[in-house]
Amino acid sequence: MSRNRWSGLAVVGAALVVAGLLGPGHGRAPAPKPKLKPKETQRRQIPLKSIYTTSAQEELNQERIPSDRPEVHRDLEAVREKMTERDGDSPLVFMVAGKDFPAALRATCLGLTGAPKFDEPVEVDPRKRAGEYWSVVFLGIRHSAPPAWLVESVEQEGCTVTVRYSEPFSPVNSADSDPYLLWIPLGKLKKGSITLQLYHADKKRVQLSRRVRVGG
Repeated sequence: MSRNRWSGLAVVGAALVVAGLLGPGHGRAPAPKPKLKPKETQRRQIPLKSIYTTSAQEELNQERIPSDRPEVHRDLEAVREKMTERDGDSPLVFMVAGKDFPAALRATCLGLTGAPKFDEPVEVDPRKRAGEYWSVVFLGIRHSAPPAWLVESVEQEGCTVTVRYSEPFSPVNSADSDPYLLWIPLGKLKKGSITLQLYHADKKRVQLSRRVRVGG
């Protein structure tokens, strides 16, 4: 047997040994990993009838505000007075905590007192967290009839709560001026950051956005 033939057999043998050590899958492209389905974002609509408001919009429920309770009437008037000091064209949104509307209204009063800090929900008693949350919205100051602003929907998608509203034109308006306020029940929220935003449907843009830390 020639020397060249022995050399060829040695090379083939070495190749077989290496292949055996590396295994049958050596040299092949790794199998693609299965794509994970994106986690679905939870979305929910908040019923307009659940919103407490100073507006006369029919879809909302102005009559839910318990006017027969002196403390509620006092707090509501205090909030109205505070809001009339603001620029009527500068909306505001923040979060308060309260087990029910009277508690949320009380927290609103406290939140508007002094130098407001709205990076966290306003609590009536920080030592006893209420666990139920509300978005407080001030749209501005306008005539009361017909409603100057209309709330079209309130939706929570993941960690974002969006109030969608419009500003319909009316040739005849009442001569008064009234602050437009909303108290939107959000219920229990997970610990983390929540974004509250006001979306103007006519202008097709977000007018105001605020991030709030819940459970911090």
